[in-house]
Amino acid sequence: MSASHFSIFSTPESYISGASALSVPDEGRSGGDWHFIDSFCGKIPLIHSAGVHGTLINSNSIFGERMIVDKTNILRKYGAQIGSASPIFCAEHPRAIADLIYRSLSKRIYPAHVEVEDIFDDEEEYSLLNDLLCTLTASLDSTQRGFLNQWIQNCLKPIGHGNGIR
Repeated sequence: MSASHFSIFSTPESYISGASALSVPDEGRSGGDWHFIDSFCGKIPLIHSAGVHGTLINSNSIFGERMIVDKTNILRKYGAQIGSASPIFCAEHPRAIADLIYRSLSKRIYPAHVEVEDIFDDEEEYSLLNDLLCTLTASLDSTQRGFLNQWIQNCLKPIGHGNGIR
């Protein structure tokens, strides 16, 4: 992706999310960057995004612009060749996880590929994810809620978080 292509992420309506966003550290946190080079610095960067030209569904109709922030400076700091593109919006880690879950649920698929272990630094991030998932619940039918509750039981409870969303 050339530097000029990063301009498509210049609004919260078209933002970096999913695995790519999980590779970008959140401000003030140590998580992220394990796939940063593949996502942003390779010859053919693979950037997951939501919105226009995105590989994920823009979930702003559910979450608003919560946890979508300008990460231009972080991307530059870690070596992404973004040229003069600014701002570049990116989901923070809890939002990126919620977007991945929403994508699967919208297709009526259990989100087995979404894991949170070793992603979050602290309780606050689990709490933020829980808040997003509670918001998401209102948009789901009973089958989708069942998948979500199963995911919470399988992926959050073993590490001490959540008892399911009703």
